[in-house]
Amino acid sequence: MMSMAKLLLLAALNTAGARLRGTVQAASTSSPSLAPSLPPTYASAAPSLAPSSPAPSSSTPSSKPSTAPSSYEPSSAPSRPRGAEPNPPNWPETVAVFDETSTAEAIEAAVAAAYATNGGPGDRGQFGAGRYAFLFKPGEYAADVAVGYYTQVLGLGARPGDVSFVGARGVYCVEGSSDFAVGALNTFWRGAENFRMAPTRAWWNGAAGALWAASQASPLRRVDVDADLLLFQYERGDAAGYASGGFVADSVVRGAVRSGSQQQYVARTCDFARGWVGGVWSLVFAGATGAPAGRCDEPSARGPDLAVAAAPTAPAAAEKPYVRWAADTAYELVVPARRSDAAGPSWVNGDDGAATVVGFDRVYVADASEDDAASLNAKLAAGLSLVLSPGIYDLDAPLVVATPGQCVLGLGLATLRGTDATAGALVSVEAPGARVAGLILEAGPAPLETLLAVAAAATGTALFDIYARSGRFREGAAEAGKVDTMVAVDADGVLGDNVWLWRADHDAEGLVYDGANAVANGLRVAGDDATFYGLAVEHQLEDLVVWEGDNGTVFFYQSELPYDVDSYDFAAYRVAPGVDGHVVYNPGVYANFRDHNVSAPSGFVGNATWVNPTTVFLNGEGSIASVLNGAGDAVGPGLPQIARLCGARG
Repeated sequence: MMSMAKLLLLAALNTAGARLRGTVQAASTSSPSLAPSLPPTYASAAPSLAPSSPAPSSSTPSSKPSTAPSSYEPSSAPSRPRGAEPNPPNWPETVAVFDETSTAEAIEAAVAAAYATNGGPGDRGQFGAGRYAFLFKPGEYAADVAVGYYTQVLGLGARPGDVSFVGARGVYCVEGSSDFAVGALNTFWRGAENFRMAPTRAWWNGAAGALWAASQASPLRRVDVDADLLLFQYERGDAAGYASGGFVADSVVRGAVRSGSQQQYVARTCDFARGWVGGVWSLVFAGATGAPAGRCDEPSARGPDLAVAAAPTAPAAAEKPYVRWAADTAYELVVPARRSDAAGPSWVNGDDGAATVVGFDRVYVADASEDDAASLNAKLAAGLSLVLSPGIYDLDAPLVVATPGQCVLGLGLATLRGTDATAGALVSVEAPGARVAGLILEAGPAPLETLLAVAAAATGTALFDIYARSGRFREGAAEAGKVDTMVAVDADGVLGDNVWLWRADHDAEGLVYDGANAVANGLRVAGDDATFYGLAVEHQLEDLVVWEGDNGTVFFYQSELPYDVDSYDFAAYRVAPGVDGHVVYNPGVYANFRDHNVSAPSGFVGNATWVNPTTVFLNGEGSIASVLNGAGDAVGPGLPQIARLCGARG
């Protein structure tokens, strides 16, 4: 988690030695090693995962029939002007493009320059201004690429195998702190997509392969890993650094996935050839072959305390848009079509052939040093899609996405930030079939109704890697203005794929107190037939999620209640009265009422199918009185630390 709590929750690691769990402390200033040393021999045997009673179907009967996902695609391709933009584009300095003529030394020098400000000891760069994207044309690369804050590594091939990293480390992410009690808990805001790698690095005794020790907002997408995938990192002795990730989609891992100390994880439409080893509190799989069987451990003092929900398919899904290099047409923007009942990676099954391909002569590549809301909206109004190069874009008006099928794709964690003139929203989606992806949406000094609004007319909109936040993310910055609801969805058939909505508990000025940077709600969904994979909502001051539409499905939900309130008569997730057909897999809420003795009445409220709902006491003075609708044990000081209602609960 991103919390500042100090509690160390102890239990046995499924994979090796002692498992330590907990929440973030203040960022350590000690230096993490890029080649961590020493722990005991890594245990390679997977634990036995006896399945619990099966989870319910993700589509439950309701009084209102669900609309087929394909009906949410625009009825015709949008009309776009031709030849208006340069192809190849004029990339700004925040984008580096490599090809097979680039030497490993040149690549690693460019990566090291970014990492010097956005990676390394003590979570360096966590609230920095640098934004970077490293793009690799088809070819083989011997370079090792460390991925720090606000950094993205992107292959430009038609398939992951077109771009291959053959170095010992490959593309990798080390945890941000060498203090195991912080570990990867603050290792946010980065990503890697669309390449193959076969790393051989031995990171600690017996543990070799691809290292991706990260937490929220750090997805792996469309990758082919010919090795074990290590989602955590040892630092010293038998202690694994804490971690609270994470998200992986449309990927193949030919070795085993070892999640170690990761508190939770979600995987969509993947293939895990040698299975998934370990887990702490929550794992959710949708359409992932090789995933462990469903299980639900009743919490106990000795552990384990793991719940696994495994759905055989992803009922409605789409892959994130991506940039492709084609030798004869330079750059293309590929917008994959929606899939129904998807299982396994799209590029393995051939499902990725159904896509809209847009040449960059019809895509505007934005530069944060030159573009503003007016220039970006002019391009959107002309029907162009946008690729936002890495940078921070200060907007004095919302970006309006009003052409059917239009795409806004951020590279390198492109950040849209409000100003004292911004009103209403930062992004307003108003046309069907839109794609909005790869963005940090940051509240500014002026109060806003929402950061991202999906209007009722924008049916079938898909959101990928959307990270909203409210806080002081520059030293000396003023308190952020109030936001009513970070993301508001009024359209039917909306997809959400890796969404993190965060009212900061800590920022560039330190801890956050007394309801500063106020946000009432994280997410409000009023549209029907919405599907989310990987939803994390944290620290808002009222109900974190309010769901008002029928036939919604959420695969994995993680949340934290606010630390700094003196009373809390709300819930982590509320389904409104009269809603039909709502299903949530493995909803979890954690409590650290740091400043006052507060008791939340219930973690989850409403008439829905709740699969394995869980509450966890992290630290602090307060408690959660029940798990769901008044049922289930309380958690808090002197009470159990974990409470869960196994199976499907209504």
